[in-house]
Amino acid sequence: VNGSIILQRANTGKKQVEWVCKCKCGNIFVTRYEHLKRSGHCPKCGRLSQSALTQKHGKYKTKLYSVWVQIRQRCNNCKCKSYPNYGGRGIKICQEWDESFLSFEEWALNNGYAEGLSIDRIDNNGNYEPGNCRWTTDFVQSRNKRNNHMITYNGETLTLTDMAIKYGYEPKVIDKRLRTGWT
Repeated sequence: VNGSIILQRANTGKKQVEWVCKCKCGNIFVTRYEHLKRSGHCPKCGRLSQSALTQKHGKYKTKLYSVWVQIRQRCNNCKCKSYPNYGGRGIKICQEWDESFLSFEEWALNNGYAEGLSIDRIDNNGNYEPGNCRWTTDFVQSRNKRNNHMITYNGETLTLTDMAIKYGYEPKVIDKRLRTGWT
């Protein structure tokens, strides 16, 4: 590669993500994520870094790239509107995906990604990581939300909506009965 490579994430204790990089000239330096993304120049020789963060892949206009950016925003950016429900609750994106769209893309394409599907965390309190994510329809994803009212009847637990459908009731009828004390 013509330039620098990332060796590892730096443990500097600072809020900004910093990276330990090694330039082709042999210089090892620590730099902030924003610097790598913007200019990526080695401070010693001035060569342009070609890191995992600055590599051009030409996929920034794809739906999958947009999904990746949105996940990273809601997990990492405290100014993001959705952050309180994700990063604010301790939900993270695994380091491999956080650092590389191409890694995320490879997982997605090998695990059922298709237009019209959205990423869903199997355990809503778990992280965005290969073992806890799947590609599903909006219908399936709507059944896997924290705010769903779960009902157990005859040993079977379903959402209020699914229970109503199964037994031929309107969901609002069951909801009203539960609110007025029915069991």
